[in-house]
Amino acid sequence: MLRNTLLAGSSAANGSFGILSGLPNTVCVQCVRWKRKPLWLGTAKSKLFRIPERPKIPKDETIELLRLHNNYRTLVRSIRHHITEAVIGSQARVDTELRAKQEEEDFVRCVALNNEWNESKAKARDERLAKAREIRREEILRKIIAQEQLAAKQLENIEKTVKRVKEEAITFITEKNIDQAIEDALNNPVDHNWALDLEGTIHRGKYVQPQANEGQRQKRMQPGV
Repeated sequence: MLRNTLLAGSSAANGSFGILSGLPNTVCVQCVRWKRKPLWLGTAKSKLFRIPERPKIPKDETIELLRLHNNYRTLVRSIRHHITEAVIGSQARVDTELRAKQEEEDFVRCVALNNEWNESKAKARDERLAKAREIRREEILRKIIAQEQLAAKQLENIEKTVKRVKEEAITFITEKNIDQAIEDALNNPVDHNWALDLEGTIHRGKYVQPQANEGQRQKRMQPGV
């Protein structure tokens, strides 16, 4: 690569580039060195205690250098002022109607872009609201169905309770059958003095009420006796 670069450089210096046609992918290689020693390397040991001598410039040469420097600064300042005045003048010559037209076109373009954004946002909002309404409708419908099922179940329970009460109403004691109920209770005494063991055997009470005869029963039923 270095040989090709040297050949290309020598050909360019001689004014002939015919050799470049036979060199594919020619690359220019340049060596770069530090102009000064990097600061992070520190001072060399050989120059650690060396005090450089201050250069002595003749007075007439110093005056000439100062004159050239002042001339350079004056020229640069004048060029800067000239460019500034040229730019300001070109800006002042801009047609106000053209600027107003450009501003109007920019405003129209911004309005169109804003309307496009508003339409896209409105479309997305409508889709979101429609989806939310559909979800809300399904939720309300589900609650209504659950409420109807609960009401039907409660009504069924009420009907069962009413039916059971109607069936049990036959055994209720009323003013019409209270005498018969008392007579049945006296004729069929019930002894609750009994116990049940783990094997399921019923053990009757030790003290059983004696059966009263018919005369005592009639005497007991007479008022004031």
